[in-house]
Amino acid sequence: MAQIRRGNGWVVLDEVAWESESRNATKANRFASSLLAGLGAALRLPQALRIEAETMTNINVTAYNVSGGSAWLYSNGRIETAARFTKTGAYAFEVMAAGTTAAGVLPQVAILIDGVTRTNWFLTTTQMTRYVLNLSIAAGTRRIALAFLNDANPAPEDRNAAFDRLVIMPPSPPRITWIHGDTARHLATIQWETTPGKSYEVQLTDELNGPTPWLPLIALTSPGTAASWQDTGALSGAPPFSPAAPRRFYRVSQRSP
Repeated sequence: MAQIRRGNGWVVLDEVAWESESRNATKANRFASSLLAGLGAALRLPQALRIEAETMTNINVTAYNVSGGSAWLYSNGRIETAARFTKTGAYAFEVMAAGTTAAGVLPQVAILIDGVTRTNWFLTTTQMTRYVLNLSIAAGTRRIALAFLNDANPAPEDRNAAFDRLVIMPPSPPRITWIHGDTARHLATIQWETTPGKSYEVQLTDELNGPTPWLPLIALTSPGTAASWQDTGALSGAPPFSPAAPRRFYRVSQRSP
């Protein structure tokens, strides 16, 4: 490995095949993170649960092997793990998968929740590729499985599936786009982005770090892409900016689908 100074940065030369998703992705991520952190970059990790496929339990795959950091399913069946979902909502499931073809057909794979198939699809290439699917999941501990469905081996071909990882990403919280406080009239108005037809709940607290819990105030369903609500004190017990409520903090959450 060698490095060459260029302006305020460095050009790093090496012989590692960083583009190989199944072998060096984790190493490349760590190396890049170290370089950025050393330069003082602020890194913000997404809220997600990352599960390496080779750590999942083989439930009923007769021909199974771990190779190159991936779980290879040479026969139909599933691998499984448990995950705890803290709230009901629409979660994004990112699956890194690859495979081999037989009779011109790529592997068909699926995601199962508590033993029930929730979605299935055909891989689009033999190369390790990222697939993202959205599923509504109820709160609680769930059994999450990746399955191979269409094994075939017409000689000399052999159709197999490989999984590298599963990343589960929770729903993104609604983004508050505007907030206005009218101290003279003791009013506070907030506006946030919405998905048409979805229900949202406005909550407040007087202390972010204190023992005061978040108080649910109102739930409403948005017909469009934005919604707003005005706090007059009728639901919160005291008008905003009054002696009884000199400061307040608000948040908005999407309710269960």
